[in-house]
Formats: sequence, structure tokens, C-alpha cells
Amino acid sequence: MQESITFDVDEIRLQVNADKEWTLAARYWYARIRFSIGADRYFMRVEDGRVTEFVAGTQGFDPYQIDIGAPAEVWEKMLAKVPPAYCQSFLPAQLFFGATLGGDLAAIYSHYAALERILAVMRRCHNAVAA
Repeated sequence: MQESITFDVDEIRLQVNADKEWTLAARYWYARIRFSIGADRYFMRVEDGRVTEFVAGTQGFDPYQIDIGAPAEVWEKMLAKVPPAYCQSFLPAQLFFGATLGGDLAAIYSHYAALERILAVMRRCHNAVAA
């Protein structure tokens, strides 16, 4: 049986905020993002281009504008040190592997580079724990 994926939410928040590319891509951005990994939920709040909160779990009524999700096996591919084809990014994973990328499409497309930086940091943190 495959072990579930868990994120060190504090480490990811710190590393995203320290990421220089994130700083440029997320300027002036305000968002609430829900990440679904199988049945597990994570919620991220971005205020003025800074991740101010990243928490695991849900209270059932957590607000979000952007919804990113996939089964755990798809996340494993996206978080691999060298992701396989079409798993390097949220959009191709949606098109080819059934990941979800929904919600406020204007916010998604205008800040897609910032979302990609979040995935890059998640990948780096996930592989550091695995090593």
C-alpha cells in the first residue's frame, strides 16, 4: 500500500516566501488556494504576494478561490525529483492525468507562474524529506 503524501506546511510556507521567482510572480496577489491530495486537504492564503498561512486539514467551510487537486499517485508523479512527461506542471497534469485546476480562472492564469513556484517548492521539500 502506498504511503500518503504529507507536507511540512511551515517549511513550504517559509521556502515559498524566500523564493526569488515567487516574489516576482506573486507581486500584489491575494488568493486562497485549496490543494487536494486524494482525500487530504491543505489550504494556503496569499496576501500581497506572501504566503501568510498554509494549513493541513479542513474545518468543512474553508474559503478558497483556486482549487488544485489530484489523486495521491498523480501527486507522487508531480512531486518526483524528475517528474515524468506531463507531470511537471498543474495544467498538463490536468489534461493528461485527471488532476483538477479550477476556481477563479482569471487568478489562475494571471498568476500561473506563482502557482508553478509553489509546486517547485513543494517538490523540493517533498524530496528533501524523502532523502
